[in-house]
Amino acid sequence: MVQVYVRDKVSSVATPVQQLKAFRKELIRKGQTRTVQLEIPVTELGLYNERMKYVVEPGDLNYR
Repeated sequence: MVQVYVRDKVSSVATPVQQLKAFRKELIRKGQTRTVQLEIPVTELGLYNERMKYVVEPGDLNYR
């Protein structure tokens, strides 16, 4: 299972330490390597601000 977690380092409201934003199940046999590309739409990186409006804020994100 390939998973991408995002952490918003700076935001106007408190956010979870990490959020699962994308995943894909891939069959990878023992000893095999594979490059997997996952796309995360910008709208998935938004949050609800203090007025409960869904916004995408500028900032710095960590991906893991």
